[in-house]
Amino acid sequence: MSDKQGKKSHGSRNPFRDGGGSKNGPNKLDAGECAIYKAEAKEIIKRFLQSGNMHITLDVMSREQRKVMHEVAQHNGLSTRSTGKEPNRCIILSYRENRLTRSSLVTTQPIIPSPECLSHLNEFVKANPITEDDMNRFFDQKNAKEFQPKTGSSRNKTGIPPVSACPKDLKKIRDKLPASKYKTKVLKSIDDNEVVIISGGTGCGKTTQVPQFILDDANVRKNVRTSVHFRRPKTLTTERSPKFARKSAPNRSKLDAFNVIKHPHTTESSMKKIEDHNTLVFIVDEKANKYHIKSAVQSLYNVKAVKVNTLITPLQQKKAFVRLASDYDALDVANKIGFI
Repeated sequence: MSDKQGKKSHGSRNPFRDGGGSKNGPNKLDAGECAIYKAEAKEIIKRFLQSGNMHITLDVMSREQRKVMHEVAQHNGLSTRSTGKEPNRCIILSYRENRLTRSSLVTTQPIIPSPECLSHLNEFVKANPITEDDMNRFFDQKNAKEFQPKTGSSRNKTGIPPVSACPKDLKKIRDKLPASKYKTKVLKSIDDNEVVIISGGTGCGKTTQVPQFILDDANVRKNVRTSVHFRRPKTLTTERSPKFARKSAPNRSKLDAFNVIKHPHTTESSMKKIEDHNTLVFIVDEKANKYHIKSAVQSLYNVKAVKVNTLITPLQQKKAFVRLASDYDALDVANKIGFI
């Protein structure tokens, strides 16, 4: 047995050879053979740990023998890997690599400081003692951070930019400008009025200094929101004077008298209704009701109807039976309309 680094391992005899001399041995192991192979595997691992090698390649083994070797090596904290093809498949035995893994707070161990570190900490605490006021201030700041609302409006809220450091030379030049004399008056006018118009000669500082006045004043009063930009207010509202109407003609009624009554019904049964029951029969619009039909008859033929009945024919047409008052003769009205 030898590793790939050229170092020979203890013993060249394969401990997993069976009695017949076969390298792969039997396919299945009974309890007695399994115990023997486990003992021999432990002996191989013991010799490997004493050798000081990082890994070794063992001799050819059968599948059952490799299974026993994998189990014993894993139990001892070693890493095994099979290589080669049957029937010349063997095992590479090596130490397990220590890799950095993410651990949870449950499995982590506390850090124990050394005596030297503890002595330095004691000296620092003695030199800078922690008072009760310091602890109260710390807890107040911590509670304020925890209960601070984190809304989208507070995050996106535009703040007032801080005042930039102004050199002394530049400050002297700013103080000499004519606009600096009217700083208090300009700020008071802005506070009292919604719109302020500032006029002055070229180079007086109305364009550069007035925004600076507002910024300085806003930093003094941070709760006041101001703007250095002027936006023209929309104060003019004119009355509407359209040149033409939006609709040139009113909507036409879809159920007027001419649309309600389509045409008279002139079958033999309808003629019999006229003679026997003083009733006229019409084909009307499907959406028309009895009130519409009665009003249409009164409007078109100047005839008063006493009763109106309707039905839907098999041809999906709406038929109206208009019974006239006793003052009117249905036969005469039918002649005037053009029934007959």
